[in-house]
Amino acid sequence: MPRLRLGYFAIGVIGVLLTTSVVVGAGVVGGVITACYNLSTGVLRVETTTAPCIIAGNPILTRAPLLQEERITWSQTGPTGGQGPTGPTGPTGPTGAAGPKGDSGAQGSIGPVGATGPRGDTGAQGPAGNLAGIDALDGKPCNTALNNPGSLEVSYDLAGNVKLLCDIGKVKLTVMRSGTGGGSVATQSTTDIVCGTVCTKSYAPGTSITLAATPDRISAFTSWSGGGCTGTATTCTFTINADTTVTATFTELPNYTLTVTRSGAGGGTVSTGANEIACPTICSNKFLQGASVTLTAAPDSTSVFGSWTGGCTGASTACTFTLSGNATVDAGFLAATLAIDLVITPHVSTACGPCISYPSEGVQGWTSLTSGQHLFTCVSPFEQAPLDNSLPTRTYRCRYVISPSTTIVLFKSDTLDRLDSWDGACTGTAATATCQISTPPATLNGAPIPPILVIVHMS
Repeated sequence: MPRLRLGYFAIGVIGVLLTTSVVVGAGVVGGVITACYNLSTGVLRVETTTAPCIIAGNPILTRAPLLQEERITWSQTGPTGGQGPTGPTGPTGPTGAAGPKGDSGAQGSIGPVGATGPRGDTGAQGPAGNLAGIDALDGKPCNTALNNPGSLEVSYDLAGNVKLLCDIGKVKLTVMRSGTGGGSVATQSTTDIVCGTVCTKSYAPGTSITLAATPDRISAFTSWSGGGCTGTATTCTFTINADTTVTATFTELPNYTLTVTRSGAGGGTVSTGANEIACPTICSNKFLQGASVTLTAAPDSTSVFGSWTGGCTGASTACTFTLSGNATVDAGFLAATLAIDLVITPHVSTACGPCISYPSEGVQGWTSLTSGQHLFTCVSPFEQAPLDNSLPTRTYRCRYVISPSTTIVLFKSDTLDRLDSWDGACTGTAATATCQISTPPATLNGAPIPPILVIVHMS
C-alpha cells in the first residue's frame, strides 16, 4: 500500500521533471516513462542509460544495499475515455415491404345452436320386420358391447304392460388355497363362498366382493394372489368383471403330533375342549409347539375310568400337560361290576320362581353293617329346572369296579335322605331297609359280565 501512494506522488514529480529538465527524456523509451524509486529514502528519479535503477543485478546494490530502488513505468498514452452521450435520433426511414402471411390461428369456439327448423314430411314406411310379435324378442341378445352380453326377457304385468329386461351374463369367481398350511376363505357378510366347502360362485359383472382368510389353529395366512388381490392382510376387496381366480396361501407353523389310545376291558371317549381330539373318532392331531393340552376321559355307562399313562399320569378324568414333543397318551377304562342308578323325583319350589328342584340324595356301600369296609358313596347333585307339571324324574348313575364275589350292603347315605324303594338287584320299599348283594365273577366263559344294576328311587 505505501508503494501505491508513492506511485501517485511520483507521477506528480515526474510531471514537473518532464517540464523542467531534458534529463527526463533519457527515461522515455517508446512513449513509456521510466523512474527509479528508493525504498529507503523515498527519492524518485528518472532512469537513464548512464544511471539505471539500482535493482537486483546492479553492482552498486551489492556495495550499498540502502540504495536499492524500484523501477516504475508509466505509459504516456492514457486509457481510453468513456463513451460520449448518444446523439439525437435521425428521421424515420420509409416503410419496408410487407412480410409473408403467418400461420392460421386456432379455431374459435362453436357458436350457440340455432333454433329448430320446421318438421319435415313423414318418410316412406320401411320394410316389415321378421318378428312374429313382442314375445319373439325373448332370448334375443342385448348389451352386446359388454364382455358378457345378456339376453332379453319379456314379461307382462297385470295391466298388460310389457317389460323388457336384459339379463346380463354372470361371471364366475373361483377361490383356491395353497401352501403348507391350512385354513378357510369366505365372503364377508354372505355365505356365497365358504372354501373349502363352497369355492366357486357366479356374480353379475361389477359386483364388489370382500374375501376373508382364516388360518387353522396350526397355520398362518401368508398372502393373496390373482384377481386383483395382493398383500398379507387377511381381507381383500375387489370388483369382479370377468371370470376370476383368487388364491389364498397358508403356511404351517412348527407343531407336534399328539396321539391318544384307549385300553382296558371298559370303554369310553377321550377329548379336548375344541375337539381337536375326539377319540375314538379323532385320536391323533397336530398342536403348536409348547401348546397346553387338556384331555378329558369319559367312561361309558358300563365302565369306569382307570388311569392315564404316557404323557399324562394319575386317575383323575382330566389331565393337562404341555406338549414339548410328539407324544402318545393312553386312557385306561375298566369294566364296571356295579352300577347304581339314583332316580330322583323333584318337588315344586317357590325359591326359584317357582321351579322344580331335584334334592341331593345318596346311598353308601359297605362290606357289612358292622365294622365293615366302606366301599363308596353315591350322591346325586342338587339341580333345579323350569316348572313342569309332570314332575319328570332325573337319573344319576354311579359306576364302580368291585372285586368279584364281594358282599355289598347298601343303605341311605344320610338320615335326611328319602329312600322310596329299591329296584333291580335289590327289592323292597322300606325307607330304612338295606340291600345286600354279591358281585359276580369278572368273566363268564371268557366274556365280561355286565355290571349288577341297583335302582334306588328317592325323593
